[in-house]
Amino acid sequence: MPANKLAFPWRDRIDSLNCTAEEYIAQNSAGMTDAQIAESLAKHTNRRITCDTVSAQRKRLGIAKTGGPNTAVVNVVSQSPFARYDSPPEIESDRIVIFPDCQFPYHHADFVNRVLDLCDKWKIKDCILAGDVLENASLTHFDPQWIDEKNIDDSAISEKLADDLLDVMAALPKSQRGKLKSVMEKHGRQTKNKTASGASEEWHHARIVIREVVAQFDKLIWICGNHEGRLLRQVQSPLLPQDIKRLFIGDDPKVEIAPYYYAVVRCGNSNWRVIHPRSSAKGDAKHYVAKFLTNIAMAHSHQVMAQKDKSGRFWALEIGAMVDESRLAYASQRDNKSDQHLLGALILRDGYHWLLTDDVDWKSLGKMA
Repeated sequence: MPANKLAFPWRDRIDSLNCTAEEYIAQNSAGMTDAQIAESLAKHTNRRITCDTVSAQRKRLGIAKTGGPNTAVVNVVSQSPFARYDSPPEIESDRIVIFPDCQFPYHHADFVNRVLDLCDKWKIKDCILAGDVLENASLTHFDPQWIDEKNIDDSAISEKLADDLLDVMAALPKSQRGKLKSVMEKHGRQTKNKTASGASEEWHHARIVIREVVAQFDKLIWICGNHEGRLLRQVQSPLLPQDIKRLFIGDDPKVEIAPYYYAVVRCGNSNWRVIHPRSSAKGDAKHYVAKFLTNIAMAHSHQVMAQKDKSGRFWALEIGAMVDESRLAYASQRDNKSDQHLLGALILRDGYHWLLTDDVDWKSLGKMA
């Protein structure tokens, strides 16, 4: 089955029926049973569809039926004109990596690069950015932070030259990009202050790294996190998530972003819900397993944990974070009682999960390509 075709295409036109599946249900509900409609749609689309699925879709369309042998459509109240939030991003992939809480540009570059290197060896071309892709530190209500004099640096590569070199690097063969990148990293970028002075400077550096990550994959799904929500709170107005995508990536069609804080993944024989929930307490993944009855890969807690639910059927994973805690002033300048931010990422491969931390045996994993 092709990627991202997990759900039945209700709104796609079916040429042999001269209408969409939704239109076919509306036109035939009075004269056909749900089972007959399901059989007809399966025949014309070559897709598996059940009577229960048709029944659920019919109800979503506001069409009620009496049931029984003399099934008839009955009068119902008018449909709500407002949107239903029941179309999260979905993907089917044999091998996919999940990046939790990167919080660019305050990411842990060494760990991110280790994961990317493993993805390259395992030939992983699908990726989920599991919320808090951006730090958006400049948009918080936190107090301004002290800065360190040693972080004032005017001796590195200028911003203009660095941008020009990045354009050159993008045009080079993949085998040559690493050499130029190493030279740039060795000298560093010139900046008046290594703590971002505002949103524009922070976003500038975030944009560079996000585009580097995007270049490694064929398809990416970007789900929302509370840090993306900082932008909503500042503008106090509804926003299209595509506006964030255009701001940092452009209109690259291989990146999908939607107004959801979760995505649905099918990998091998396992189903997963990758979430960036409202709660962030350690151990909360088990609550979401009980609620949704599926395997859960939870970002946002910045903790690493693998356990099963009470039934023993589903995994409840907390998959860490890819942010560098030492770059977060609120976490590192002043002692607090919170747990350490734990580095982590997740790979789903052929139905099995691989929870990555900073102390896994990367060399041995690399040999398992």
